[in-house]
Formats: sequence, C-alpha cells, structure tokens
Amino acid sequence: MSQDEVAIHAIKHALQALRKRHLLEEGAHAPAIVALSKPIISQFRIGSEWKDKVENLEVELQQCYKAQARLSEQLVVEVAECRASKALVQEKEAIINDLRLELTKTRMNSCNYKLLKKKRQSIELVMSENQELKAQLQEMIVKAKT
Repeated sequence: MSQDEVAIHAIKHALQALRKRHLLEEGAHAPAIVALSKPIISQFRIGSEWKDKVENLEVELQQCYKAQARLSEQLVVEVAECRASKALVQEKEAIINDLRLELTKTRMNSCNYKLLKKKRQSIELVMSENQELKAQLQEMIVKAKT
C-alpha cells in the first residue's frame, strides 16, 4: 500500500471510531432525556414513590455523566495516541528519505568506483604496451647501431 492509501485508511478508521464514540456518548444521555421528557405527574403517584423515583433518576443521571466523562477521557487518550503515532510515522518517513538519499549516494559512489577501476585497467594495459614498445624501440636502436 502506498503512503496515501495508508493515510486514507487511517483517516477512515479514525472517523469510524469518532462516530462510534459520538453514538456512545449520545446513548449515555438517552435514559436521562427519556426520563425528563415524560411529564412528572404521570410518573409519580404519591410522595414517597415520587421521592424514590427522583433518587433513582438522579443516580441514573450521575451514571450517565460518569459514562460521558469516561468516554471523553478515552477520546482524549486516543487523540493523544493518534498524534503520537502520526509524529512517529513522520519521523520514520524522514528516516526513510534519509536512507534513500544515502543509498543513492552509495550507488553513485559504486558506479564511480567501477568506472575508476576500468580506467585503471586501461591505463595499466597502455603502460604495459608502452613498455613493450620501448623494449622494441631499444632493440631497433641496437640493431640500427650495429
């Protein structure tokens, strides 16, 4: 997968997680909303029953707030983890780019080394031919003098 595909996949995954958390947070408030939307008179008949139901609703509302607080904390933690992961990915991408540059330089050095090696061999061949020609020249000079 290319970097763009990985990034798109990560963004889609993060959006799905955010939607899921949003639905969970809405769900945490649903019992309190339902309870408050019904008329109080129809829910309570007598004083003691009314008091019990109010206490139950208060407990339920507190539980909803706690659930919402936990979900908010989870969201903060996951956002922080996401940012840390993003920073790590960027750091690794920078390292990869540095390694690519180093590899390119090494390849160029290798090509230069091979070229220099061929040139050296050519020079050695020319030098040996030159030595042979000098020897032949010396022989010809000696023959010419005699």
